[in-house]
Amino acid sequence: MIKTLLSLSPNRSTYRVLLSQSCRESDSSLSSYQKVLNFMVNNEFKPNQVDIDVAIRSLCSVRRVDYDVLLGDRLVGVLKKCGLKSDAFMYNTIMKGYCMLSKGIEAVRIYKQMKEEGVLPDLVMYNMLNFGLSKCGRVSEAKKFLKIIVELGQFADVVTYTSLMNGICREEDVFGAMALLEEMELKGCSSNSCTYNTLQRKNVE
Repeated sequence: MIKTLLSLSPNRSTYRVLLSQSCRESDSSLSSYQKVLNFMVNNEFKPNQVDIDVAIRSLCSVRRVDYDVLLGDRLVGVLKKCGLKSDAFMYNTIMKGYCMLSKGIEAVRIYKQMKEEGVLPDLVMYNMLNFGLSKCGRVSEAKKFLKIIVELGQFADVVTYTSLMNGICREEDVFGAMALLEEMELKGCSSNSCTYNTLQRKNVE
């Protein structure tokens, strides 16, 4: 009896596993990542936004989210060679990595670079900046970005205010947090359970 072997070909999920693993290697040049991307392109799987997210998350998991790896001739450079242009999603994803690791300075550098490249920040970007800066104790800078959001005519939402409130509470400025709560409600932004949990945790402490 002759057994017929199934003809299996890698799909996008297969390549994402390879992308994730290649980003975990110690090689700072990301040469393995470049090879996987080349395989994808050669097999008509052009990298997309989800693939970028997989790469950033993998780099974050091994704490390799330094500026040189992500920018310059590294990750973004490799992606550009594969036909992906720098857009708000790409920069938002990179910034999310920095914010996860409380690297506020690098997050601000990302913000400046994207503006230099003509990529306009959106509310998601400002919220992440707000969160990242507040998380690492740079509350005064986070407040500046809140003002920028208002000046641009965008509506600062409950995520924006709660992230900043969390940073203010970390500085043990309960009165400042309460003042921010009053400000957000005066501007028509309703608080939610996360907002009150943030205040409650500080009051309990």
